Amino acid sequence: MMNLLILLLSFTSIQEKAVTKEYQFIGCGQYTYNEEGLCSGKLSFDSKKRLKKKVLYFYDEQGNKIKTEKYNVTNKLITVYEYQFNEKKQKTKSSKIDHLKNKVSSKRYTYDDKGRNIKTEYYSNKALLKTVKYAFNEFGHQIESTTYNAEGKQTSLFYTESKYDKNGRLSEKYTRDTNGKLVKLNHYDYNKESQKSTSFTYYHSGKRPNSKRIYEYDSNGRKVGFIKYIVIE
Repeated sequence: MMNLLILLLSFTSIQEKAVTKEYQFIGCGQYTYNEEGLCSGKLSFDSKKRLKKKVLYFYDEQGNKIKTEKYNVTNKLITVYEYQFNEKKQKTKSSKIDHLKNKVSSKRYTYDDKGRNIKTEYYSNKALLKTVKYAFNEFGHQIESTTYNAEGKQTSLFYTESKYDKNGRLSEKYTRDTNGKLVKLNHYDYNKESQKSTSFTYYHSGKRPNSKRIYEYDSNGRKVGFIKYIVIE
């Protein structure tokens, strides 16, 4: 019980420290929508609000996103993603063509009878690289992710803990290693329409910068933009 209390207190102190940090603006994004109300594109800008990247989204007649195209600032196609779905509208396969690296990779997804993604297989040029399996609790929340290499040997195991507010919205998500050490923390705030207004990501390893995003919506409730910041240490 004492160890659990210390662990929970450490999570609380990390969260409070994280969300009260100073931030530096590093970029923003804008979304566009088609006549069917589906997101058709995204423009990304740097800290000086210069265009960095353009992304286009394509859908089938059922509204499934079947392709994503990414372009650089000179409008050169750099990456293409394609997706396949089953009759339950579950994504079964995704493929990525990286024109800069001249590399093709893909993922295959497996679901249980409750529609939860329980396994994802990663491939490069059709060769299996790794497999990630997911475990869930009785409420349907993911609690574990285990990674295996191409030979089936376990290479990592992470535990996930999710917390929800009184309205049932995801407020915090903790990812820990097998020693209980916090690896990643996600924190979410919502506006009065229950739309995600702010998200914060904290990386305990320090290998990636901690960041915050603020989201903007139009009168139809569609997300039309975001502003991104990194933490100033």
